[in-house]
Amino acid sequence: QQQQQQQACVSWAGSPTLELCLMQQQQQQHRASWESMDVAAVLDLQEKCKRTYAMPQYQNRFAAIAQKCYPDVRKYALAIEHILVEAEGQLMSKQGLIQDTEWATVQNGRREMTKCVAKYWHKFPAVRALGTELLHVTKQDQFGSE
Repeated sequence: QQQQQQQACVSWAGSPTLELCLMQQQQQQHRASWESMDVAAVLDLQEKCKRTYAMPQYQNRFAAIAQKCYPDVRKYALAIEHILVEAEGQLMSKQGLIQDTEWATVQNGRREMTKCVAKYWHKFPAVRALGTELLHVTKQDQFGSE
């Protein structure tokens, strides 16, 4: 099937639709990667996120934003989103799960990751535990409810 798609793109060579065709192929490949992701791969990506967020440069950024936003957890969640997109985009890109680190691409990847986590959430306590640890390391669990 992939070979047929490549042949179809080659037959369009020189036309402005070639780039679009190649982009669609990449999106389909990345979609297949997310759909075939097993629990070990989900846990690996969660663990990499946790290690990244635990680095001092990220902890300092989270702490500074938390000080400004406390006690509003919703404001905090919105304020740290650019940090999450930055870090998760790099990690997903390195693993070949997304084709670039543009905002929209990373956000789509984050949605796909959420689906993968949800898929394994009830069956695998380790997925839930790492999810909770990610909330903690990003300081999203350190606010009182409004």
